[in-house]
Amino acid sequence: LQKICCYIYLLVVKLQSSKCINITETEKSSQTRDKLSISTSQIELLSSGLCQASDGNWGLWSPWSACTTTCGEGNITRIRLCNNPPPSKGGKGCTGNTRETKPCNNTLCPVTGGWTAWNEWSQCSTSCGGGLMSRQRECLNPAPQNGGKPCAGEATDYKACNKQPSDGNWGLWSPWSACTTTCGEGNITRIRLCNNPPPSKGGKGCTGNTRETKPCNNTLCPVTGGWTAWNEWSQCSTSCGGGLMSRQRECLNPAPQNGGKPCAGEATDYKACNKQPCPVDLCVLSNPCFPGVKCTSKIDGSWECGHCPVGLKGNGTHCEDENEVKGEEERLDYLKWDLIDFVYIFK
Repeated sequence: LQKICCYIYLLVVKLQSSKCINITETEKSSQTRDKLSISTSQIELLSSGLCQASDGNWGLWSPWSACTTTCGEGNITRIRLCNNPPPSKGGKGCTGNTRETKPCNNTLCPVTGGWTAWNEWSQCSTSCGGGLMSRQRECLNPAPQNGGKPCAGEATDYKACNKQPSDGNWGLWSPWSACTTTCGEGNITRIRLCNNPPPSKGGKGCTGNTRETKPCNNTLCPVTGGWTAWNEWSQCSTSCGGGLMSRQRECLNPAPQNGGKPCAGEATDYKACNKQPCPVDLCVLSNPCFPGVKCTSKIDGSWECGHCPVGLKGNGTHCEDENEVKGEEERLDYLKWDLIDFVYIFK
Protein backbone atom coordinates (compact mmCIF):
# COMPACT_ATOMS: atom_id res chain seq x y z
CA LEU A 1 0.00 0.00 0.00
CA GLN A 2 1.16 3.52 -0.57
CA LYS A 3 -0.04 6.21 1.82
CA ILE A 4 -0.60 9.49 0.11
CA CYS A 5 -1.82 12.64 1.83
CA CYS A 6 -2.38 15.69 -0.31
CA TYR A 7 -4.62 18.57 -0.95
CA ILE A 8 -6.85 18.00 -3.93
CA TYR A 9 -8.31 21.02 -5.45
CA LEU A 10 -11.44 20.01 -7.06
CA LEU A 11 -11.88 22.88 -9.36
CA VAL A 12 -14.90 21.27 -10.81
CA VAL A 13 -16.86 21.32 -7.60
CA LYS A 14 -14.90 24.33 -6.25
CA LEU A 15 -14.18 22.51 -3.01
CA GLN A 16 -10.87 22.18 -1.17
CA SER A 17 -10.51 19.00 0.84
CA SER A 18 -7.72 17.02 2.41
CA LYS A 19 -7.89 13.28 2.32
CA CYS A 20 -5.57 10.38 3.08
CA ILE A 21 -6.35 7.27 1.11
CA ASN A 22 -4.79 3.91 0.31
CA ILE A 23 -4.60 3.28 -3.38
CA THR A 24 -3.56 0.10 -5.10
CA GLU A 25 -3.24 -0.50 -8.75
CA THR A 26 -6.44 -2.41 -8.63
CA GLU A 27 -8.16 0.52 -6.97
CA LYS A 28 -7.48 2.81 -9.87
CA SER A 29 -10.86 1.73 -10.93
CA SER A 30 -14.26 3.08 -11.12
CA GLN A 31 -14.72 2.21 -7.40
CA THR A 32 -12.05 4.76 -6.40
CA ARG A 33 -13.31 7.29 -8.81
CA ASP A 34 -16.76 6.81 -7.48
CA LYS A 35 -15.55 7.35 -3.84
CA LEU A 36 -13.90 10.64 -4.69
CA SER A 37 -16.09 11.60 -7.56
CA ILE A 38 -12.95 12.30 -9.59
CA SER A 39 -11.79 11.33 -13.00
CA THR A 40 -9.26 8.69 -14.02
CA SER A 41 -6.71 11.36 -14.81
CA GLN A 42 -7.02 12.73 -11.30
CA ILE A 43 -6.43 9.25 -9.83
CA GLU A 44 -3.25 9.03 -11.82
CA LEU A 45 -2.20 12.34 -10.26
CA LEU A 46 -2.72 10.98 -6.75
CA SER A 47 -0.60 7.93 -7.40
CA SER A 48 2.17 9.79 -9.12
CA GLY A 49 4.14 10.67 -5.88
CA LEU A 50 3.59 14.41 -5.85
CA CYS A 51 1.85 14.11 -2.44
CA GLN A 52 4.39 11.80 -0.72
CA ALA A 53 4.39 11.49 3.17
CA SER A 54 7.12 13.30 5.40
CA ASP A 55 8.36 11.72 8.69
CA GLY A 56 8.88 13.85 11.81
CA ASN A 57 12.28 14.72 13.39
CA TRP A 58 13.23 15.82 16.95
CA GLY A 59 13.93 19.46 17.77
CA LEU A 60 16.62 20.56 20.26
CA TRP A 61 16.36 19.65 23.93
CA SER A 62 15.07 22.39 26.21
CA PRO A 63 17.31 23.68 29.09
CA TRP A 64 17.24 21.57 32.25
CA SER A 65 14.50 22.55 34.67
CA ALA A 66 15.12 23.63 38.29
CA CYS A 67 15.65 20.79 40.74
CA THR A 68 12.43 19.52 42.30
CA THR A 69 13.96 19.76 45.82
CA THR A 70 16.38 22.14 47.58
CA CYS A 71 18.09 19.27 49.42
CA GLY A 72 18.03 15.52 49.43
CA GLU A 73 17.06 13.51 46.33
CA GLY A 74 15.37 15.45 43.53
CA ASN A 75 15.15 15.50 39.74
CA ILE A 76 15.76 17.85 36.86
CA THR A 77 13.95 17.46 33.53
CA ARG A 78 14.24 18.57 29.96
CA ILE A 79 11.94 18.00 26.98
CA ARG A 80 12.04 18.05 23.22
CA LEU A 81 9.39 18.27 20.53
CA CYS A 82 8.97 16.36 17.31
CA ASN A 83 8.88 19.54 15.27
CA ASN A 84 12.04 19.62 13.20
CA PRO A 85 10.00 19.01 11.05
CA PRO A 86 6.79 17.57 12.43
CA PRO A 87 5.41 14.49 10.63
CA SER A 88 3.12 15.41 7.70
CA LYS A 89 1.06 13.83 4.94
CA GLY A 90 0.84 10.61 6.89
CA GLY A 91 4.56 10.48 7.77
CA LYS A 92 5.88 8.68 10.85
CA GLY A 93 6.31 10.41 14.19
CA CYS A 94 9.66 10.70 16.07
CA THR A 95 10.99 7.68 17.95
CA GLY A 96 12.41 8.01 21.47
CA ASN A 97 11.44 9.90 24.64
CA THR A 98 10.01 13.36 24.70
CA ARG A 99 11.17 13.85 28.35
CA GLU A 100 14.53 13.12 29.98
CA THR A 101 15.07 13.12 33.78
CA LYS A 102 18.15 12.80 36.01
CA PRO A 103 18.82 13.15 39.78
CA CYS A 104 19.95 16.44 41.41
CA ASN A 105 20.71 18.06 44.80
CA ASN A 106 22.63 15.39 46.60
CA THR A 107 23.10 17.81 49.53
CA LEU A 108 21.74 16.22 52.70
CA CYS A 109 18.66 17.89 54.13
CA PRO A 110 18.76 19.24 57.73
CA VAL A 111 17.11 16.85 60.14
CA THR A 112 15.32 18.36 63.16
CA GLY A 113 15.89 16.36 66.32
CA GLY A 114 13.12 14.35 67.94
CA TRP A 115 12.74 13.08 71.51
CA THR A 116 12.73 9.46 72.51
CA ALA A 117 10.03 8.30 74.92
CA TRP A 118 10.44 9.27 78.61
CA ASN A 119 12.15 6.64 80.75
CA GLU A 120 10.81 5.55 84.14
CA TRP A 121 10.55 7.96 87.09
CA SER A 122 13.44 7.86 89.56
CA GLN A 123 12.99 7.26 93.29
CA CYS A 124 12.00 10.27 95.40
CA SER A 125 14.97 12.36 96.57
CA THR A 126 13.65 12.44 100.17
CA SER A 127 11.55 10.15 102.30
CA CYS A 128 9.49 13.03 103.71
CA GLY A 129 8.99 16.77 103.60
CA GLY A 130 8.71 16.98 99.87
CA GLY A 131 11.22 15.72 97.36
CA LEU A 132 11.58 15.32 93.63
CA MET A 133 11.37 12.48 91.16
CA SER A 134 12.92 12.79 87.72
CA ARG A 135 12.82 11.11 84.34
CA GLN A 136 14.89 11.58 81.21
CA ARG A 137 14.57 11.42 77.47
CA GLU A 138 17.11 11.77 74.65
CA CYS A 139 17.15 13.76 71.45
CA LEU A 140 17.77 10.71 69.28
CA ASN A 141 14.48 10.10 67.50
CA PRO A 142 16.01 11.23 65.21
CA ALA A 143 19.17 13.01 66.31
CA PRO A 144 19.57 16.44 64.70
CA GLN A 145 21.70 16.18 61.57
CA ASN A 146 23.07 18.32 58.76
CA GLY A 147 22.45 21.57 60.65
CA GLY A 148 18.95 20.64 61.73
CA LYS A 149 17.41 22.16 64.86
CA PRO A 150 17.85 20.45 68.25
CA CYS A 151 14.89 19.10 70.13
CA ALA A 152 12.62 21.69 71.74
CA GLY A 153 12.01 21.34 75.46
CA GLU A 154 13.87 19.81 78.39
CA ALA A 155 15.67 16.49 78.54
CA THR A 156 14.75 16.02 82.22
CA ASP A 157 11.31 16.23 83.80
CA TYR A 158 10.59 16.62 87.52
CA LYS A 159 7.63 16.11 89.81
CA ALA A 160 7.12 16.49 93.53
CA CYS A 161 6.92 13.50 95.87
CA ASN A 162 6.75 12.60 99.60
CA LYS A 163 5.11 15.87 100.55
CA GLN A 164 4.51 15.08 104.24
CA PRO A 165 5.90 17.68 106.80
CA SER A 166 9.68 17.90 107.14
CA ASP A 167 11.66 19.93 109.71
CA GLY A 168 14.46 22.18 108.51
CA ASN A 169 18.13 21.55 109.12
CA TRP A 170 21.13 23.88 108.96
CA GLY A 171 23.41 23.89 105.96
CA LEU A 172 27.17 24.40 106.29
CA TRP A 173 28.60 27.69 107.54
CA SER A 174 29.83 30.00 104.79
CA PRO A 175 33.52 31.02 104.76
CA TRP A 176 34.38 33.98 107.01
CA SER A 177 33.90 37.34 105.32
CA ALA A 178 36.69 39.87 104.87
CA CYS A 179 37.34 42.08 107.91
CA THR A 180 35.23 45.23 107.97
CA THR A 181 38.39 47.32 108.51
CA THR A 182 41.98 47.09 107.32
CA CYS A 183 43.29 48.24 110.71
CA GLY A 184 41.94 48.93 114.15
CA GLU A 185 38.86 47.18 115.48
CA GLY A 186 36.71 45.37 112.90
CA ASN A 187 34.57 42.28 112.53
CA ILE A 188 34.37 39.18 110.37
CA THR A 189 31.09 37.37 109.75
CA ARG A 190 29.85 34.04 108.47
CA ILE A 191 26.30 32.82 107.80
CA ARG A 192 24.41 29.59 107.37
CA LEU A 193 21.04 28.78 105.84
CA CYS A 194 18.28 26.50 107.00
CA ASN A 195 18.25 24.62 103.72
CA ASN A 196 19.59 21.14 104.40
CA PRO A 197 16.69 20.56 103.93
CA PRO A 198 14.51 23.63 104.36
CA PRO A 199 11.38 23.15 106.42
CA SER A 200 8.43 22.12 104.29
CA LYS A 201 4.80 21.11 104.55
CA GLY A 202 4.49 22.69 107.98
CA GLY A 203 7.77 21.31 109.37
CA LYS A 204 9.74 23.22 112.02
CA GLY A 205 12.46 25.72 111.15
CA CYS A 206 16.06 25.53 112.35
CA THR A 207 16.95 26.72 115.86
CA GLY A 208 20.03 28.87 116.49
CA ASN A 209 21.69 31.85 114.84
CA THR A 210 21.92 32.42 111.14
CA ARG A 211 24.88 34.82 111.55
CA GLU A 212 28.09 34.58 113.61
CA THR A 213 30.50 37.51 114.16
CA LYS A 214 33.92 37.88 115.81
CA PRO A 215 36.54 40.68 116.05
CA CYS A 216 39.45 41.04 113.65
CA ASN A 217 42.37 43.33 112.71
CA ASN A 218 43.84 44.44 116.03
CA THR A 219 46.67 46.18 114.16
CA LEU A 220 46.77 49.89 115.04
CA CYS A 221 45.85 52.19 112.18
CA PRO A 222 48.39 54.80 111.00
CA VAL A 223 47.54 58.30 112.29
CA THR A 224 48.42 61.26 110.08
CA GLY A 225 49.68 64.27 112.03
CA GLY A 226 47.62 67.45 112.42
CA TRP A 227 48.68 71.01 113.30
CA THR A 228 47.63 72.89 116.42
CA ALA A 229 46.37 76.46 116.03
CA TRP A 230 48.96 79.20 115.39
CA ASN A 231 50.15 81.02 118.53
CA GLU A 232 50.37 84.83 118.75
CA TRP A 233 52.76 86.85 116.57
CA SER A 234 56.08 87.77 118.23
CA GLN A 235 57.33 91.36 118.55
CA CYS A 236 59.07 92.81 115.52
CA SER A 237 62.74 92.05 115.42
CA THR A 238 63.56 95.75 114.70
CA SER A 239 61.91 99.11 115.39
CA CYS A 240 62.62 100.41 111.89
CA GLY A 241 64.26 99.51 108.63
CA GLY A 242 62.24 96.29 108.13
CA GLY A 243 62.11 93.37 110.51
CA LEU A 244 60.28 90.08 110.99
CA MET A 245 57.53 88.79 113.22
CA SER A 246 57.03 85.05 113.72
CA ARG A 247 54.46 82.61 115.06
CA GLN A 248 54.58 78.85 115.69
CA ARG A 249 52.37 75.78 115.63
CA GLU A 250 52.97 72.14 116.58
CA CYS A 251 52.20 68.83 114.88
CA LEU A 252 50.25 67.51 117.87
CA ASN A 253 46.62 67.62 116.77
CA PRO A 254 47.09 64.66 116.57
CA ALA A 255 50.73 63.68 116.55
CA PRO A 256 51.60 61.18 113.77
CA GLN A 257 51.46 57.60 115.05
CA ASN A 258 51.88 54.02 113.86
CA GLY A 259 53.66 55.01 110.69
CA GLY A 260 51.24 57.81 109.85
CA LYS A 261 52.36 60.77 107.74
CA PRO A 262 53.78 63.91 109.43
CA CYS A 263 52.03 67.26 109.15
CA ALA A 264 52.31 68.96 105.78
CA GLY A 265 53.66 72.50 105.79
CA GLU A 266 55.91 74.58 108.07
CA ALA A 267 55.87 74.82 111.84
CA THR A 268 56.92 78.53 111.81
CA ASP A 269 55.33 81.39 109.88
CA TYR A 270 56.94 84.80 109.24
CA LYS A 271 55.77 88.22 108.13
CA ALA A 272 57.52 91.56 107.60
CA CYS A 273 57.14 94.48 110.06
CA ASN A 274 58.39 98.05 110.77
CA LYS A 275 59.30 98.67 107.18
CA GLN A 276 59.77 102.45 107.67
CA PRO A 277 63.38 103.71 107.24
CA CYS A 278 65.39 104.23 110.42
CA PRO A 279 66.29 107.93 111.29
CA VAL A 280 69.96 108.97 111.14
CA ASP A 281 71.55 108.83 114.63
CA LEU A 282 73.38 112.18 114.71
CA CYS A 283 74.73 111.39 118.16
CA VAL A 284 76.71 108.60 116.51
CA LEU A 285 77.24 110.03 113.08
CA SER A 286 78.44 113.53 114.26
CA ASN A 287 77.94 114.37 117.91
CA PRO A 288 76.52 117.93 117.98
CA CYS A 289 76.87 118.29 121.74
CA PHE A 290 79.71 119.95 123.61
CA PRO A 291 82.45 117.51 124.45
CA GLY A 292 81.59 115.66 127.61
CA VAL A 293 77.85 116.44 127.30
CA LYS A 294 75.51 113.43 126.87
CA CYS A 295 73.82 113.24 123.41
CA THR A 296 70.42 111.51 123.22
CA SER A 297 68.92 110.47 119.82
CA LYS A 298 65.12 110.49 119.36
CA ILE A 299 62.93 108.28 117.14
CA ASP A 300 61.92 111.19 114.93
CA GLY A 301 65.59 111.81 114.06
CA SER A 302 66.08 114.76 116.42
CA TRP A 303 68.57 114.87 119.24
CA GLU A 304 69.01 116.49 122.61
CA CYS A 305 72.12 117.51 124.55
CA GLY A 306 72.44 117.20 128.31
CA HIS A 307 73.72 119.79 130.81
CA CYS A 308 77.10 121.46 130.43
CA PRO A 309 79.85 120.23 132.70
CA VAL A 310 80.27 121.78 136.14
CA GLY A 311 81.86 125.23 135.94
CA LEU A 312 80.57 125.74 132.41
CA LYS A 313 77.41 127.39 131.30
CA GLY A 314 75.43 126.87 128.09
CA ASN A 315 72.70 124.84 126.30
CA GLY A 316 74.79 121.71 126.02
CA THR A 317 75.76 122.43 122.48
CA HIS A 318 77.89 125.38 123.52
CA CYS A 319 79.38 125.53 127.01
CA GLU A 320 81.55 128.42 128.32
CA ASP A 321 83.32 129.30 131.54
CA GLU A 322 80.92 131.12 133.87
CA ASN A 323 83.44 133.96 134.68
CA GLU A 324 84.13 134.62 131.05
CA VAL A 325 80.46 134.67 130.36
CA LYS A 326 79.87 137.21 133.17
CA GLY A 327 82.67 139.56 131.97
CA GLU A 328 81.38 139.28 128.43
CA GLU A 329 77.90 140.10 129.60
CA GLU A 330 79.16 143.22 131.45
CA ARG A 331 81.09 144.34 128.41
CA LEU A 332 78.01 143.89 126.28
CA ASP A 333 75.97 145.91 128.75
CA TYR A 334 78.52 148.75 128.63
CA LEU A 335 78.45 148.77 124.88
CA LYS A 336 74.68 148.75 124.97
CA TRP A 337 74.55 151.91 127.15
CA ASP A 338 77.18 153.61 125.09
CA LEU A 339 75.08 153.00 122.05
CA ILE A 340 71.99 154.37 123.78
CA ASP A 341 73.86 157.53 124.81
CA PHE A 342 75.13 157.98 121.30
CA VAL A 343 71.69 157.76 119.85
CA TYR A 344 70.32 160.21 122.43
CA ILE A 345 72.99 162.83 121.69
CA PHE A 346 72.25 162.82 117.99
CA LYS A 347 68.60 163.34 118.58
